[in-house]
Amino acid sequence: MARYGKETKLPPKAVLAQARTFFGPDGDLGLPIINASWNEMRFEGGGGGVEVTALPRAGELGTTDVTILSREYDLWAERFLARLSDAERSPGLLKRMLQSITGRK
Repeated sequence: MARYGKETKLPPKAVLAQARTFFGPDGDLGLPIINASWNEMRFEGGGGGVEVTALPRAGELGTTDVTILSREYDLWAERFLARLSDAERSPGLLKRMLQSITGRK
């Protein structure tokens, strides 16, 4: 079992929504959701599993601590953390320019 950790500016709800999209039944891996709560989601299947926990950091509003426990899905856990990093970045220059011109977000 491997343990991964990351801090992010995304709220816990957004982290778990990303986890559901990435690991869940309709996601890249298609793993069934075994347990889901306000701060945790667990997926199992194919001889392994992934547990994602997202907790607001005490004393630091706007920071979420993300912990992933992985059995047999280590590569996917690392990819998910990279996806979280992408999700918290602002849009690129070209996308911001297009949004400015078209008035859309």
